[in-house]
Amino acid sequence: MTEREHEASNCFGCGERNPIGLHLRCAYEGEAAKAEIVLRENYEGYPGVVHGGIITTMLDEIMAKAVYRRLSARVVTADMHVIFRAPARVNEVLRLSGYVRRSEGRKYYTYGTVEKDGTLLAEAKGLFIRVGAEH
Repeated sequence: MTEREHEASNCFGCGERNPIGLHLRCAYEGEAAKAEIVLRENYEGYPGVVHGGIITTMLDEIMAKAVYRRLSARVVTADMHVIFRAPARVNEVLRLSGYVRRSEGRKYYTYGTVEKDGTLLAEAKGLFIRVGAEH
């Protein structure tokens, strides 16, 4: 499945067909994946604050896109650690970045961030594993 085919799918992170999905659109700077998003109140945890699970999902997606940029193959998340630094607010532009720090065989070690106006709101380290098309 190509990246474009995946984006046309029902994926919660980037799928165009998912009516409640995030519809993330990535651009690339070198091998880094980048995206901007404004989330509305339906993604709140506390009033005015984006739910931590949604922040985690966005970090997972942007790091996976960074691996895909390098690899052009399917990967799955094997491990992920998120640190929340400051609240992400609804109705504000959030900037996402994802990078591959290193790879070892089928393993891809990643780093991702969510920022607002240069302030780090959340960061994550992830481990993604390359899998076959049957997975």
